[in-house]
Amino acid sequence: MNLILDTHIIQSYPVSNLNRDDTGSPKDCIVGGSRRARVSSQCVKRSIRLHPAFATRVERAGGDVGVRTKFLLNELSNELTNRGLDAETAKTAANAGILALGFGFDKKNADKTQYLLYLGKREIVELAELLMNADKREAVMAAAAKTDKKSKSGDDSEGDNEKSKKGLDLDKNLKNEFSAIIGSHRKDHKGYAADIALFGRMIADDKDMNVDGASQVAHAISTHRVDTTFDYYTAVDDKNTADAGAGMLGIQEYNSACYYRYANVCASALLEGLGGDAAMATAALVGFAEAAVLAVPSGKQHSTAAATRPSYIRFVVRRDSAPLSFAGAFSQEIRPTHNGEPSIEKLSIEALKTHRDRLAKVYGSDDLALDIEIDVTDDSSPSLADALARLEQTLSAEFGA
Repeated sequence: MNLILDTHIIQSYPVSNLNRDDTGSPKDCIVGGSRRARVSSQCVKRSIRLHPAFATRVERAGGDVGVRTKFLLNELSNELTNRGLDAETAKTAANAGILALGFGFDKKNADKTQYLLYLGKREIVELAELLMNADKREAVMAAAAKTDKKSKSGDDSEGDNEKSKKGLDLDKNLKNEFSAIIGSHRKDHKGYAADIALFGRMIADDKDMNVDGASQVAHAISTHRVDTTFDYYTAVDDKNTADAGAGMLGIQEYNSACYYRYANVCASALLEGLGGDAAMATAALVGFAEAAVLAVPSGKQHSTAAATRPSYIRFVVRRDSAPLSFAGAFSQEIRPTHNGEPSIEKLSIEALKTHRDRLAKVYGSDDLALDIEIDVTDDSSPSLADALARLEQTLSAEFGA
């Protein structure tokens, strides 16, 4: 089975700066010879995985979601203290456990790992459970102390870098127990956290911990040409009555655009990453679809309140096929009409539908298990709740859940 879920969304945002570059400008790109507004795929994915709709559906089905942090030491220490260890022993054991996995710590802040680590909450719990075994805890703590002593004495020329690359000198069986918790073969018997299975995980120091994500998320692009607006602002000192000058001033950059957003998930790959749990795969896919619709990037929201909902949504489930983006509908920019009717948003929806129909005419559409669209300008369109319910029914039937 090679089941594919495609999501297509048309959504307009008012004045906003949802995703900015290193200079603070809204991200953009050139498409079809014209400059377009852009929201990066990384930004979109973070918005989806952190949206409550995704976690709610996954956890309701008994699943797990991940956390990406440099503060794994604190997370793991808290798990150990909750199980009865005193705070000092818990921190020492957590430190040793992290080193046993092959991860090092920030030289400037010993409470932080060298880089962001992306682990499922259950993986953290299982690490704590392993460290609650007194014999195993003492073994990793002794190995960590020995490695630290070698580093300080100068016997280990690589020092902290060597610890981060090779981990601790442990018995092979114990080392395998640690690697089994977050290693690539976890999917064969326990499965990953749902968002890790969806979006993947990359750990440079140990490729065995890498996870190929089941999803592909495109950069959102505006369907039309966009220019950046420069907003000159001032702030007045409330206590300054001596003069009328500003307390501070500066420039912010914004734009406004109608975006085409596309993402897909290989359902069969997700099922594999979740350890073959069909009910969990269904919940994760429906949660992904719902969050993709509702999630809004957080950039500059306090100063723009750009909290909109899509005007067009299409969910497609394909059997034994490949993902299919409709970005080609906007290779030529959408241009407003002379009197502004229909709107760019409406023209974008029409362009997408026309492009879809042309592709179907040439390539066919017999592989569709589901094709449902929501157009807020069409009174006969289903609600989002109805569309998600149909998606869930289709996926359950396809998975045999």
